[in-house]
Amino acid sequence: MVHGSEAAEGSAVSWFLRLRGATRIGALLVGLALLLAACTSAPASGGGSLAGEWSGTFTSNILPGQGGTIRASLTQVGDSISGSVTLTGSPCLRNGQVSGTAGSDGASFGAVEGDDRVNFEARLASDDVLSGTYSVPAGRCAGDNGRFEVTRTAAN
Repeated sequence: MVHGSEAAEGSAVSWFLRLRGATRIGALLVGLALLLAACTSAPASGGGSLAGEWSGTFTSNILPGQGGTIRASLTQVGDSISGSVTLTGSPCLRNGQVSGTAGSDGASFGAVEGDDRVNFEARLASDDVLSGTYSVPAGRCAGDNGRFEVTRTAAN
């Protein structure tokens, strides 16, 4: 014979076991929903690649009034970036060869022309806009740094 308190205890245990099972199922459903959302995210309009023609401006933080335009042609294979860059208004690097690495939301690359080198750290401000900073570790303008922003004018 089951007494009142044992019956209540049995139903409480049964309720707890059902709740634990529901919690596991709920956690599984939330995990599956998050996984599905991650797998169906839309790629950037450039297909996730930084390949293309880019055009914009740069401004020095160190050299007063120094700045100009940037035109770059980039190719991307995997996470490797290569290409060329032309800077108008720079007393140093004018036409350089680009090499570097792309990440999920930006890139780190350098441009070299002879002894002159410029390093760029860029983030995707939007699908077709890269903005960031540059620094000059070597060459005629060593020590200079500043900001830049370029817009993709054509995808490759």
